[in-house]
Amino acid sequence: MHAARWIIGSALAITVANVTGRTTGAAPARGPIDACTLLTLDEVRAIVGARVTIFAIGSNGPKTEGDVTVSNCTYTLSGQDARGARVMLMWGPAATLVKTNEYYIKRNKERSVIKGGVFVIASVTNANAQGMVYEAAASEKLMAAALAKL
Repeated sequence: MHAARWIIGSALAITVANVTGRTTGAAPARGPIDACTLLTLDEVRAIVGARVTIFAIGSNGPKTEGDVTVSNCTYTLSGQDARGARVMLMWGPAATLVKTNEYYIKRNKERSVIKGGVFVIASVTNANAQGMVYEAAASEKLMAAALAKL
């Protein structure tokens, strides 16, 4: 009898985790939001170390195509080769989020994480005449700040 209760309880917990995208103690998945509202501009500027602005304000809100919704926010220094940042949020089926995360891990150019049913990319870069350089330490700080808000 006790084994049957344990099996039913475990099955119920797994079902709840699969349906809600949660595990015990995890924050609930946040619905689609504009990535530019996740962090304040001052928070991003402090991490980037430059007075960046949001590129194309108003065009960054969540956009849905099929069963995937994406919101991307790019922070730049207007008209200059310099440091910038990007935060991307994506919602969709778990299998799609995992496949996308695997792609970014293999690509090894930007930090990616799945948290509470949201795929997150956060990167800080420095652009110059030689190209774009990924700033790993600053990108980790940006990711930590973004994850803390989800």
